[in-house]
Amino acid sequence: MRLARRGLAAALLCAALPARAQSPWAEVAPRLWRPARIRLQLDTSLANREFVPPLAAELAAMFTAEVTVGKVHLDLDDHRRPNRQVDAGRLLPAGLRELAWTSSPGTVHVQLIGEDLVLGAWNYAFAASNGDLDRQIGLVVVSLFRMATRPATGPEADDWPGLTAARAQRLAAKNIVRSVGYRGGDACILATPMDLVALTHMADDFCDPDRAHLEAAGILRPRR
Repeated sequence: MRLARRGLAAALLCAALPARAQSPWAEVAPRLWRPARIRLQLDTSLANREFVPPLAAELAAMFTAEVTVGKVHLDLDDHRRPNRQVDAGRLLPAGLRELAWTSSPGTVHVQLIGEDLVLGAWNYAFAASNGDLDRQIGLVVVSLFRMATRPATGPEADDWPGLTAARAQRLAAKNIVRSVGYRGGDACILATPMDLVALTHMADDFCDPDRAHLEAAGILRPRR
């Protein structure tokens, strides 16, 4: 998804790097910004939340940003298609407009919902993201509808919350770096899973050179 670009001011981290390193940065991160905070926001309709503590722990171990967890009530009805799927193409711009007034700069908001998500011509989407590069605000939406082992909005407990957390972590991590302006490759955790099997078996970390770029920018912690 294309990232929002409103102003002409650029936050070029490559300017602080040696001359030999500027060419790669110019291609993959011309306006990259480092988030100070990652806010995991659970929609109030999300009943099964056992996966949240391991998800937060994995993101805190991966990113240098502070990771916090809270609840949020999302009014999704205005963003539904006739088949009741939530249209990320409507939700993300509306969410960013609201966050422009309410969010602190340097924050990525990761909204976890139990509703089915769709984007463009795809039949469904596991996650989607967008970002305001001028205000330095990122918005990520992750749908648990298809990845939880029990219905995400139902009363029954998740059978495998660790598996759900691992799936959500891959999607959140990929979309966090996209929302802050990183547009590198599509390998490892940056791949696009076409179905739940692919999501379950995809890598759970960044590969070089993407990891090297993101570590140099102060976004990722060194690999454990």
